[in-house]
Amino acid sequence: MAGQPRAFLVATVLALLAACLMPKPSHAVSGWRDEAAGLVHFSGLRCPNRIASLTRTDTTSAFGDMLASCTYQSADIHAVIGIMEPNAVVRALHTLEQNYLSSGFPLVQGEAASSIGLTFAVGRIGSRELLETMWPIRVGGNDHILWVSHRHEVDRQEVDTLYDAVVQMLRAAQATR
Repeated sequence: MAGQPRAFLVATVLALLAACLMPKPSHAVSGWRDEAAGLVHFSGLRCPNRIASLTRTDTTSAFGDMLASCTYQSADIHAVIGIMEPNAVVRALHTLEQNYLSSGFPLVQGEAASSIGLTFAVGRIGSRELLETMWPIRVGGNDHILWVSHRHEVDRQEVDTLYDAVVQMLRAAQATR
């Protein structure tokens, strides 16, 4: 009789270890679920497999004021789309602006879509200037942030196309909620 509780405990511990050690996609345990052409987070953020010319490479769950985010990249552009706590995007952009400026990265005047965001010159790769641009995007009652790292020489049309595609995707997702 005394061996039964111990055997049960050992079996339970082994079952829990097996469950914990089994490989799981990260999105399965962090609020993400699969949908036809991408992932959707319980916060409502939809992350298609592709957006404009970029491919989704990662997702994250909540950290700080960010409820969830999706990371995308192409050969020339890296981007992160995030959904923020309500009314947090203005504070987040102000904090990012102060951090970039205090780190010595100059604010530069963007063009086209970049002109409505914050753009910083963050360095050089060889002779190419590297820029990072952040946009606040409010759709419905949700605050989003789009961060894009790109070379200055990258066709501005590609960055503009990405920005427009993200805004359209967020609006479409809001319309289906």
